[in-house]
Amino acid sequence: MSVSSDRERIEKLARSIVEAAADVAAATARWLALVAEFDREDAYLEWECHSTAHWLIWKCGMAESTARQHVLVARALEELPHIAGAFARGEVSYCKVRALVRMATPDTEAELLELARVCTGTQLAKIARAYRRATRDPDRPRPPRVEVDWDDDGDMVLTAKLPADVGLQFLRAMHVAATVAAGESEELTEAGRGDVDEKARQRRVGKVVAFETMVELALAGAGDAAASPPPPELVVTVSADELRSLADEDGAREPAGDAGDEPLPGRRGLTRHMARRLACDATTATLVHDGRGSPLDLGRRSRTANPALRMALHQRSGGTCEFPGCSHRRFLHAHHIEHWADGGPTTLSNLVNLCSWHHRLLHEGRYRVRVGADGRLRFVRADGTELEPGPLPPQAAGERIVEPASGSIEPLWAGEHLDLSCAIDGILSLERIAARRRDAAASRGCPTAA
Repeated sequence: MSVSSDRERIEKLARSIVEAAADVAAATARWLALVAEFDREDAYLEWECHSTAHWLIWKCGMAESTARQHVLVARALEELPHIAGAFARGEVSYCKVRALVRMATPDTEAELLELARVCTGTQLAKIARAYRRATRDPDRPRPPRVEVDWDDDGDMVLTAKLPADVGLQFLRAMHVAATVAAGESEELTEAGRGDVDEKARQRRVGKVVAFETMVELALAGAGDAAASPPPPELVVTVSADELRSLADEDGAREPAGDAGDEPLPGRRGLTRHMARRLACDATTATLVHDGRGSPLDLGRRSRTANPALRMALHQRSGGTCEFPGCSHRRFLHAHHIEHWADGGPTTLSNLVNLCSWHHRLLHEGRYRVRVGADGRLRFVRADGTELEPGPLPPQAAGERIVEPASGSIEPLWAGEHLDLSCAIDGILSLERIAARRRDAAASRGCPTAA
């Protein structure tokens, strides 16, 4: 093969990659338009989901952070027609659009779109970060955050944004933990030596070991109650006979429709749904009273699911809500599939881990949980249709056609140096010009031109 023919083949391959990238951008734009409509209609509620992002995690196989980011971009594009149009034509990538929606307004989007055509995605993302820093209100508190994720190897990934004073305290705690870890290491390997340099010992301790030691020190200081403090108790007086009477007459074990929303006699604000939900996963006690209602004896409190059973349930569910697609890890309830008031046993096969949202929906009759013949959990809507455990099945071939992009996605950048200060000054100037136009239009009593 000659050098010229090989070069032509490589150039053809490169053109195909660029054209395909434009097609991907155009298809993503159309997909985000559908997501925006889905979100605007609150359609995710039809699947008993918390949000559109939750639905995307479940039905489109997306990671949580990715799903939330796409929903935010989809919402923003509804107010930015110029950027949305260029995106739909495949002229700008999703990476650029994500950066643009962090800066653009209806008054400035046209000019910023021209900037995006020139810059690479990396340059535009850098400009967006600098713009956010330049326009941040210094008096507005910046909320700290700690995010937890898991990588492909199963390791935990922690990302934290902390105030400076808290960050310094964290570093100080790491320093103390490193000292403890280094001391323990020296005790094992160099017992009896008292002349070891402290800084030399700390250098032998990696950050991961220091972090692990810091966690162990915190847990040791908290004692046996390190996992979590006992939850507050709410005392509701409902007899076992009343709980059994709250079941649906057709054996569904949950009152359906408006019947479950009726208040219990003599208990203002306590509905049938609420009573069974509170009793489902609660600390219970037996109160013995005489025929006139005077209490005679209060038995010991008991937990419907003991710690060992909760640990087994945690292992089975992976520590998350077991409703399809839900990734909530906090405020999980051990729900009895067959309520204990109806004779349901407190066993692993009769328990399901549910977040407070899905636990409440279940007791409101929005869906039911069944155990299939294979032992797997089945989630069934009130109308009898089963919730699919994964993504929706694709449509038949020929019904989903992605039209090729009509524009070029290649940036016009030719290697020039990025003057970040100049770029930010230009964006701020655009905003000042737009503000003056709005003020002038307001003084004349006419609408502002887009």
